[in-house]
Amino acid sequence: MRIKQDAKVIYSDGKLETVVYDDCEICTQGLQPFLFVSDSGTLFVQYQMPEAPRGTRAHNFPYRVENYLSRDGGASWENFKIDADEQMDDPFVEEGMLQLKDGRIFTMDTYVQEVPGRLVTDAGKAGFLPMT
Repeated sequence: MRIKQDAKVIYSDGKLETVVYDDCEICTQGLQPFLFVSDSGTLFVQYQMPEAPRGTRAHNFPYRVENYLSRDGGASWENFKIDADEQMDDPFVEEGMLQLKDGRIFTMDTYVQEVPGRLVTDAGKAGFLPMT
């Protein structure tokens, strides 16, 4: 995602503006990208990868996730690990991020948990992401 001045505005009401930029490829194998933009302009993208997770978390999700950050409006991207331990699976934050007034980024770790006697249900836990 490269931020350009000539973005197309598709909605604007004076309080909210939605713009569309040219697309670009960040991760060649990534599926179902999720994008979050912080107040400082940092872009965070998370993809599901076509690989099994490392299995280091107490819950169950069928794919490993991979994260990328851009601090220059999408001109360059770096791989970003939420969990500092390289052997741990990162949380799956799919659409579960928001920035609080104090600048901290709040995340929801989304996953699927099997419950005996029922079908599968969504579950999750919350935490703060060390990203500004």
